[in-house]
Amino acid sequence: MEEQEISELVNISSEKLNINLTMMESLCIVGHIALALKHPESNGPAAILGKMVAQHLIGKMVERWPDSREMRNLIEMWRKRFDIT
Repeated sequence: MEEQEISELVNISSEKLNINLTMMESLCIVGHIALALKHPESNGPAAILGKMVAQHLIGKMVERWPDSREMRNLIEMWRKRFDIT
């Protein structure tokens, strides 16, 4: 799948589903995405979309829980892993 097709898929699926997550639930989701992306065959469209979801969740976690020392180091590691600047 080409980048243009991925972009179109993201635009098609732009309708929001609101889900309330705790910090621990958010950490678990991003952790599982990070683990899945380590698989050698995880390099297709699902991997790209998974990375985008992880980037979004990390941004929301930093925004929602800015003073949480417990996750600061973990989020910094994920920022490197998911190329977040």
